[in-house]
Amino acid sequence: MTTYIELVLPAKLMELLASGVWPSEERDLQRQNLEQIVSLEAVRRVAPDENALVLFPPPFETIATRIERGELFWTWPEAAPSQIDPEKTLLIGDFGLVSDTGLVLDYRETGEPKVLRLRWHFPNPEENNKWEQVSPTLADFCKAIGL
Repeated sequence: MTTYIELVLPAKLMELLASGVWPSEERDLQRQNLEQIVSLEAVRRVAPDENALVLFPPPFETIATRIERGELFWTWPEAAPSQIDPEKTLLIGDFGLVSDTGLVLDYRETGEPKVLRLRWHFPNPEENNKWEQVSPTLADFCKAIGL
């Protein structure tokens, strides 16, 4: 069993959870497949090549927790595992069904975590996929998508 550092959620995320804007239950997650919280226009502002954004409810998990639970995708070359620290990368969403495009908070640096996404690059995603910064903070990200 791996020992994880405690990752403090950004104040903006706590605020959005408390106000009901950010999904707080599993049923909210499933509902987003039918009714988007974030408009296509807003999604394209932060990820021009994506068509949807799904925000995960708590409890948020690190990539390390997902790997430990058996989600081997996060260890595959396509997931660019060498570009992140799985214990300091908190999964907060993705870009829709079967996208395999994680949206994470990156806690590798001190201060507020950055928002990253796994960006697919074809051909050869196993060599060319990259974790790219979407926003320097979650507050900036939420402003960009209209939350």
